[in-house]
Amino acid sequence: MPDIIRRFFWDLAPFKNEFFMFIPDIFWIFAILNILLFSIWLSNYIKSLYISRLIIDLSVPVIIFSFFFLYLFKDLNLISMANLKVDSFYFFFRMLFLFFFLVCLLASRNFFLLEKIYLYEYPILLLLAAEGSFLMLMTDNLFVFYLALEIQNLSFYIIASLKRYSNFSTEAGLKYFLLGAFSSSILLFGLSILYGLLGTLDLREIYILIGYENIYMDINLFLLVGIFFLISGLLFKFGSAPFHYWVPDVYEGSPTVVTMFFSLMPKIVLTFFFVKLYFFLFHFQVEFFSTLFFICGFLSLFIGIFNAMYQYKIKRFLAYSSITTVGFVLISFSTLTFDGFFGGLYFVFSYLFSIALFFFLILNIRKINLKEFNELFELSLLSNNNPVLLLFICFIFLSFAGIPPLIGFFGKFFIFFSLLNSFNYFILFVLFILSVISSFYYLRVIRFIYFNKVGEYQFYYNFNFNYIFFFIFYFNILFLFFFDYFGEFIYFVLIRTFF
Repeated sequence: MPDIIRRFFWDLAPFKNEFFMFIPDIFWIFAILNILLFSIWLSNYIKSLYISRLIIDLSVPVIIFSFFFLYLFKDLNLISMANLKVDSFYFFFRMLFLFFFLVCLLASRNFFLLEKIYLYEYPILLLLAAEGSFLMLMTDNLFVFYLALEIQNLSFYIIASLKRYSNFSTEAGLKYFLLGAFSSSILLFGLSILYGLLGTLDLREIYILIGYENIYMDINLFLLVGIFFLISGLLFKFGSAPFHYWVPDVYEGSPTVVTMFFSLMPKIVLTFFFVKLYFFLFHFQVEFFSTLFFICGFLSLFIGIFNAMYQYKIKRFLAYSSITTVGFVLISFSTLTFDGFFGGLYFVFSYLFSIALFFFLILNIRKINLKEFNELFELSLLSNNNPVLLLFICFIFLSFAGIPPLIGFFGKFFIFFSLLNSFNYFILFVLFILSVISSFYYLRVIRFIYFNKVGEYQFYYNFNFNYIFFFIFYFNILFLFFFDYFGEFIYFVLIRTFF
């Protein structure tokens, strides 16, 4: 028997590096299965609204231990036999993802109790969606990326319709499912064209194949069509115009904790993948992809800005604000330069901190009847009860508007700088004008808060915020003092990974 065991481990010796790189994911999947079994067992004995909160609290240590495992293997730089890669860029994005995932869970601790929703599946579905996101961050194979994307989307379709007795939530889940399936078919169609032309879906092999002139000239048009369908499917998931129609309805119909997750997590993963595609695919036809990103970015800015001006509901307002954010990112990507993708990445980072801060606040304050704040003008209820909290909200919207020295200003600064470096003066001028216009509707919210009074006086009830809220808030306010160090860190990670 010892010889059999010794031979077994001897046969596994060549795969020891792959085993090490998968330890965080093995732990994550093992934790999901254990939490699921414990939830099923507990629900048979206890019928309480506190079960959801207990399962969320059990999920928090999983994230903390994942931080620990990532720190242990932070120096790994490996590619597995399945084209799953672990490098500095992956570790940075996974750390960023885990941090905002932790923020989402902590912000939702009281939500199910207040909404009287008896569901323990929510954190389990989020953990499953996160594992799909991790695989998307690791892979260099487009088909593996598609499978991981579907793992993530299946969880998203379910949690969008989490309020089973709400028509709005059911509509949001159904609409997201139908349009998401359509976009996935477009993406898969593009992958099938690429595979039929090149015989591979590995990004490194595609990079080599399209570099040969004889292959490049023969299949130029069909290759462009395949990549176009691939990018179209990704832009739908990103919430970009003209594929944006699902965003306002899904944001509004989904529970607020789910809207928070939708506004944070997909943007982290898809931004990472667009940066990866820049180094492997976009050199193939620079003018075509630059024009495509510019058109989609400009449409996103135009639609997002001029629709947000007429919104009074908080979640629809944030949905169009998200579309505007995607427009800024795509305009930065349209330069197809290293500085452009660095600027887009930095802008996404600044947006994530601001939107996470706002959702954390909205989820933890209620009106006297414990109902959520649904309208923007309802925030003026805070003026007589808690002016400090109202000041927090004003700082958040000033950050969205890009007012210095808040974090949102530095995000837009690097986008403008990348356009200036690439001599796109006309695009820079147009983007500056649109940025000024977009600042108007954020300042309009502040006007609602301070100068518009609700006809019927109501009180509100707020919960105690934990240290995560104040950490994000002070990071937003004091970002001026270390934005340069963070920019150098991202720049170093990009250089170390791709050059």
